[in-house]
Amino acid sequence: MLKAYLVNSSQSCHIFSAGYDIRTKKGFDKTFDKFDSVIGLKFLKCFHVNDSKTDFESRKDRHESLGKGKIGIDAFKFLMKDKRFQNIPKILETPNDKIWKDEIEILNEYEGLAYEDIQACFLFATKYLKDTAFMALSEEAV
Repeated sequence: MLKAYLVNSSQSCHIFSAGYDIRTKKGFDKTFDKFDSVIGLKFLKCFHVNDSKTDFESRKDRHESLGKGKIGIDAFKFLMKDKRFQNIPKILETPNDKIWKDEIEILNEYEGLAYEDIQACFLFATKYLKDTAFMALSEEAV
């Protein structure tokens, strides 16, 4: 019998505005430990990376450039340095396309990849997961 699974993507702005405080290492770890216990990190297949224009627990999805919003830059350091998420594609979803290269370079510094490597990862993820919040996969693919 073929079983289908819901595969999840996570977005930093959604997490924050929903009331999960990822601004500190303790809060970041607590959030993803809870995610793992409730859903399972094996089902997390993509991150949408953006800061938030709105306050914590605002329940609003308003994207901001990295480090210029209410989340702040530290959460993105935690994300990029966390070995659990090293091979998960990340899609940059910030409003100012004129600084995308700079934002990718910032993320690059945190993860320690060459700019070209991380740019290729972001471009691949954007193309592969374009406008996709979830997808069904067979049991063998998970």
